[in-house]
Amino acid sequence: MGSDGDLKRSTLMKFLLPFFFAHVAFAQRPDPVRWTLSSEHSVVTPGAKVMARLTAQIEPGWHMYSLTTPKGPIPTTIHYSLDELARRFDRSPSWVSRRLALVELLPEGP
Repeated sequence: MGSDGDLKRSTLMKFLLPFFFAHVAFAQRPDPVRWTLSSEHSVVTPGAKVMARLTAQIEPGWHMYSLTTPKGPIPTTIHYSLDELARRFDRSPSWVSRRLALVELLPEGP
């Protein structure tokens, strides 16, 4: 026959395992929406207006709702800090800053 410690451990496991499996069974994927942003423009000067398409691909069974319905249309704006852009491009903030300065020197498009 097993020791007292084995019996306690076995009883504890029988008690805790259903809670563990219930947690796993009801766990939800943290991000059921995949976002993509596309545009015909590969380079845009800072502050310029650009027509772009923001697409959400939502997993089956999930829905997207707005908490408010403002009067519109309201143009979408996307803001990034130098640090965010640096992480996104896997470069230093200095590198991003220099590239943005070069973009500002480009002539306006057609």
